[in-house]
Amino acid sequence: MKKLTVIVISYNFEKWIEKCLSSIVEQQTNFDFDVFVRDDNSLDSTREIIKNFVDSHPDRSKFKLFFEDENLGIHKNFELLIKNCQSQYISHIDGDDYFTSPDRLQKQVDFLDQNPEFIIHSTSFFHHNQDDTITPQGWWHGPVIDICSLQDIIINNYVGFGRTFRNLSGEFEKLWSNPNWLIFYHEDWFFNFFLIKYGKSFWCSEYPSGHYRWTGTGKMSSLSLDDRYKIQRECERILEEEYQNYISGTSS
Repeated sequence: MKKLTVIVISYNFEKWIEKCLSSIVEQQTNFDFDVFVRDDNSLDSTREIIKNFVDSHPDRSKFKLFFEDENLGIHKNFELLIKNCQSQYISHIDGDDYFTSPDRLQKQVDFLDQNPEFIIHSTSFFHHNQDDTITPQGWWHGPVIDICSLQDIIINNYVGFGRTFRNLSGEFEKLWSNPNWLIFYHEDWFFNFFLIKYGKSFWCSEYPSGHYRWTGTGKMSSLSLDDRYKIQRECERILEEEYQNYISGTSS
């Protein structure tokens, strides 16, 4: 069994996907890891860029590409990739983001190895604007809550950048079969809520390990502030309902 699989979801990221992939293969670890990339039938040259990058890499076997001619959407992409992971840990990064610390995966795996009560490790990050600037210049986002419980995450998605988490294997079927999973707007928030049923989440404040890119064209960044607020309230309502069902034993 491999120690880690990095999963990458990409759609119309021709401007950024090569930087993302480069930042992954530049990671320095004392273990082997795989990279699973799912392009969601992009309309631009993203798929060609991914293929050229992988074909030119010295270790082509490190990569597994999922290039079906179908647009699945973020939830089904996530499900597809995780179902194919056989590793102990999984790390997720979107194809428009990138790592900056070459030892971030090593540090995350070391932390999870040494702290079995934790299920997620994430880090601080830079916020990359659509005009290619960092805001504010020289400043990075650290944790609001460093250790996040199930009750905490109902209020907000208190998980940082670049989640690395334990592979729960068959337990994920409970998530895929939950009808709220496919309708929940912030798929990462709902996914984190599910994971934290099995352990705590840690947001490392020591260093920023990558750039989260706000493109202005994404599912969330393209919405108005009013629409974002409405979505936030609806997500909180669903998670409160999920939490009450969980503590009453009526859901997994």
